[in-house]
Amino acid sequence: MATAQACKKIQSDLDVARGRRDAEKIFSAGRRRADQKVEALEKKYKACRKANTERAGMLYAKGLARAAADAGVKFALKPDFDKKAGLFKTDDVVRKALKVKKDTDTVAAGKKFARKHDLDEAAQTAAAISVLETALKNTTGGFIAAQVAATIAGLVLTVLSLGTYAAVAGATGAALQGGQQVTTAMIKKDLAVANERYQRALDKRSKKSEAKEAAEQAKAEEQAAEAMLEEAEQRKKTALTTGEPEPWHTRKEVIGAGLLLTAAVFGYALSRRS
Repeated sequence: MATAQACKKIQSDLDVARGRRDAEKIFSAGRRRADQKVEALEKKYKACRKANTERAGMLYAKGLARAAADAGVKFALKPDFDKKAGLFKTDDVVRKALKVKKDTDTVAAGKKFARKHDLDEAAQTAAAISVLETALKNTTGGFIAAQVAATIAGLVLTVLSLGTYAAVAGATGAALQGGQQVTTAMIKKDLAVANERYQRALDKRSKKSEAKEAAEQAKAEEQAAEAMLEEAEQRKKTALTTGEPEPWHTRKEVIGAGLLLTAAVFGYALSRRS
């Protein structure tokens, strides 16, 4: 499997750590510490490669497409783009949309876009939902084949960093770990949990976006007020220099009343939004 760009730094650190370990004397304290560092980097590298496979990239892109559409964020991929692209063109479409050359780089590119727009949690959950929906379609007689269930579990795990598999598919995960068959009822239960989590992720993002917008509006109001006071001071200086009477709208008491009124209106609007 090709090494993803996101894993190259870890691979480089691992090569350096192995070299330093080999330089240490066998059975020495330095060798033991070096062995521990190599082991930790090997685990990290293995996890990175697993999380950046071609299949994980396609799955994450699918979840991101749905999350972006539901959040109203412009994205190059639309929901269910894979159905329109077809089996042999989906990877080409995803690479082009995320502007990468290798399938193994699609997860990192997708996550970069998602984090910029605060969509990572929603995208991950949407990807898991997609996997579970596929599993539901593959059930026969109320059960799903063990091989299919194991593949589904692996796919969900590669794309999720929300915590454990139990975060979005607890019933299915427990059955797989216990060596039991996965039933239609289990998948439906997990789908309900995942859909609820997905909606919470979108709601949380929406609230954060509104709070950011309100803060930006408040800053703009403050800057406008400062500009108004500066202009008033300049007009006053000009009036004193020329001997002309100070314009009524540049007087501090008038400006102060206007600022108080603006603050009151903005505070009311913000309380209504909250």
